[in-house]
Amino acid sequence: RHTMLQGDWSSDVCSSDLVVAALENHSPVSRLAVYMNAGPRNEQPGEVGICHALRNAANLTTQGASAFGLVKNLQQLGANFTCTTTRENMVYNLDCTRDKVDTAIDYLVDVTCKPVYFPWEISDSKPQFQLDLGLLASNPLAQLSEALHQAAFRDGLGRSLYMPSHKVGTFTSEMLADYFLKNYTGSNMALVGVGIDHDTLSQLASKFRFENNAKTAVSGSGYHGGEMRVDLPGSMVHAAVVTEGAGMSSADCLALTVLQHVMGTGPYIKYSSNAATSRVGKAAAQATDNPVAASCVMSAYSDSGLFGFQVSCLADDADKVLRSVKTAFADATKGSFTDKDVDSAKAQLKANYLMFIENGNNLVEEIGTQASSMAAVSDLEDVLKMIDAVTVADVNKAAKKFINGKPSMAAVGDISKTPYLDQLL
Repeated sequence: RHTMLQGDWSSDVCSSDLVVAALENHSPVSRLAVYMNAGPRNEQPGEVGICHALRNAANLTTQGASAFGLVKNLQQLGANFTCTTTRENMVYNLDCTRDKVDTAIDYLVDVTCKPVYFPWEISDSKPQFQLDLGLLASNPLAQLSEALHQAAFRDGLGRSLYMPSHKVGTFTSEMLADYFLKNYTGSNMALVGVGIDHDTLSQLASKFRFENNAKTAVSGSGYHGGEMRVDLPGSMVHAAVVTEGAGMSSADCLALTVLQHVMGTGPYIKYSSNAATSRVGKAAAQATDNPVAASCVMSAYSDSGLFGFQVSCLADDADKVLRSVKTAFADATKGSFTDKDVDSAKAQLKANYLMFIENGNNLVEEIGTQASSMAAVSDLEDVLKMIDAVTVADVNKAAKKFINGKPSMAAVGDISKTPYLDQLL
């Protein structure tokens, strides 16, 4: 048991193979989450989009409560319940006051272990899917993320968080039940909590029982590299160029994260220019006098990731902005980083991390992601020490290793003057 954020922290693996991780920070609100390794990455060819259907089915009837009863009882407890999806996990979050945990947990068990999937409830959910897809269509940056992952990974991690429009209304209750039985297992689950002690959470974990406790076999996602272009109305274009990055368990992951902050992740002072402190921001600003934004981007998953840059600019500026930022990334492979560059990036990284986990919901997310991906969670003090241990040599090595990899590209918006990937190289 270690000290973390002035609280008692511990994790272990229960007899049913599910991972339990708890942080007792004596908060008046307890935040619990079930992380199930059953996200879009697990979808088979005939199941593409089914996780979107499962996400929207989280508030439907279970063996223990009707859809109406689920809402009213959680409301009566003053609890908050949400279901979200990452590319690797289905995430069920429950927040309530400490004295209501014993009662509220039963509804979390019902949703994650005892769904019913009545056909009429599934068919009645069609308007919600149409709303979700409409919101996606109005968000070009979300579309950019979806296109970029599809271009880079094709399947596996390339599976979308949303179902295709032609799939709306095609998933039956039998299909949902089959996916649930295959992927919702004890070995695929992590139960995490903040504002609750480990012994109490371990006792509550015994309520989660599944017909199948076997670990679902998930093949490696496989980075391929490619290009996706989505033509949308408007005067702006959003584009990203990446290579394969490091997975969460990789020894290079932390050095690559420091490299991301060396290259620049956006302004740190409200309304300030990004050009003065960010290499990619400076490169983008030098290419045009018009408004432009650029940032180094990174995504890390259990066994792979993405690393590169993203820009948003006027369509007429796309070619010169992309080429300018690409040149800045090429220069980063020449071993030109100094101790001052790396020390500044490490300070920014530590500050960002500490500020991020000050929020209770973000803390649950951080613990849950680590527990579900690696079946263990790093102590806060150890994380800070590992960041401090990153050297200039580590960052220069990471730059050469990852920036020179096989590229992928996605562009969304007015792409009429956006260069293709082969033209950009």
